[in-house]
Amino acid sequence: MTIGTPNQLGEFESELTASLFGVVPAVLIGGIGSIVIAVLWMKLFPELLHASKLGYSTD
Repeated sequence: MTIGTPNQLGEFESELTASLFGVVPAVLIGGIGSIVIAVLWMKLFPELLHASKLGYSTD
């Protein structure tokens, strides 16, 4: 249940968006939304943008 439910919710969201706007606009909306979220995260958390490696800080 814990693995299948998020996948089913994702499929539902994708199908709902495609049925409301059409397939091509739904893909464009999803792609643009992903880019917007990535840029937003770069603005909100600039230290992640400038991190040279992932791991725990010794500070």
